[in-house]
Amino acid sequence: MTTTAFPIHVSPAQPGGPDLVAEIFTQPGPCASIYIPAESDRTGAIERHSLHASNAGRSIVDHGWSQQAAENVRSALVGLGPHGGATSVVIASPERVLLTGHLADPYKARVTVEELPDLAPVLDSASRTIPHVVVLADRSGADVFSVSAPGASATTTVHGDTEYIHRGHPGGWSQRRFQQRAENTWEHNASEVADEVRDAVKEIGAQLIVAAGDVRAIGFLRHALGSTADLLVEVEGSRHTDADVIAPRVTDVVASAVAERRAKRLAHLRDAIAGGLGSSSTQDVLRALRRGAVDTLYIAPVPPGENTAFFSRTDPMLVALKASELHDLAPADSVGSGSFISAALRSALAQRSHIEMVPNAAVLGENHCAATFRFDINTDT
Repeated sequence: MTTTAFPIHVSPAQPGGPDLVAEIFTQPGPCASIYIPAESDRTGAIERHSLHASNAGRSIVDHGWSQQAAENVRSALVGLGPHGGATSVVIASPERVLLTGHLADPYKARVTVEELPDLAPVLDSASRTIPHVVVLADRSGADVFSVSAPGASATTTVHGDTEYIHRGHPGGWSQRRFQQRAENTWEHNASEVADEVRDAVKEIGAQLIVAAGDVRAIGFLRHALGSTADLLVEVEGSRHTDADVIAPRVTDVVASAVAERRAKRLAHLRDAIAGGLGSSSTQDVLRALRRGAVDTLYIAPVPPGENTAFFSRTDPMLVALKASELHDLAPADSVGSGSFISAALRSALAQRSHIEMVPNAAVLGENHCAATFRFDINTDT
């Protein structure tokens, strides 16, 4: 059995993936979930952040928590400060802080105290990017950036041969041989860069390669990458272009890839619903969760409190809209209530379902959820 050291730190450099969130859901409630703006680019950011932290501490005291618990939360928020991301987050139990950190995306300030933690924004922020590799190449080599998450990148510089790097015009009988040597040098350098890029793709599970630089160098790189080149998208820029110029272009490409991925997954949801292996009906989704039948849960990161669900404290898969639906499945004293979104996420993660956060809640069902199923929930298998 493995144990987890708390608090877990989550940040743009380490987004909150499903495994991290699932671990937090295993902790007994109640939980305080605090999200406050981290506006580091505005005058008085530190003072405003500290004020939000103090207000959060007072809020959980109003919910009956001790002054020590409030101080734990306030200290964690103050320790984070307004720098490092767009939103500061702290998840805590009355005894200890469970999670601290920054999210790359802005979320409205909110403090909730419920039996289950409010972790939808953590998952939502993590879903807004994909692991990718950025390559800035010229004919002598490249700078390779492995970006596993916003703000988290490892950099490798490939230094190739330069003896024949400039294909000049020496003239006479040697011109053709000199040009061929230059071409061979470029190809050799591109091969070394390709090896590094493939290693980076494998290490972080990159789903995209964004490349900028010398046109010939990128051409040689694309050829040297083989099938991995299917991930490559070229943008304008050079190895020596200022980062502030390249970064927005890379961001646009990544955002397009994320949007395309989400569109494909929503199309898969529609096909599954049409084929009887999916539903946007809340009752169908909950029935599938109780049976361990959910392959992918599609859910919107709406604030807690909009919808309530009942759940078993001892069996996370058991979740329903009415407590009476759990009477034959769980002892009455083990049934709790709280945010529908949190209860559904807890159940899905307990059965290792995929999670697809969908910012546009309008495309989902009445409780901002839908699901694809592992099997037909209308059968006994």
